[in-house]
Amino acid sequence: MLSNQPADVIVGVDTHKSTHMAVAISKQGAHLAALSIAATSKGYVELETWSRSLGNVVAFGI
Repeated sequence: MLSNQPADVIVGVDTHKSTHMAVAISKQGAHLAALSIAATSKGYVELETWSRSLGNVVAFGI
């Protein structure tokens, strides 16, 4: 039976001075997506929007 529930996603962020790199994986450890953003308020909004688009974020590590 298939579920209409969004996938559970774990996001990890590697921070740097001017950019941050984010990677999303499933709870089973499968790579889902990656994103590089500017370390600015606009970049943080982009990160939040991106992570929400992937499914149900259950953990966010920085």
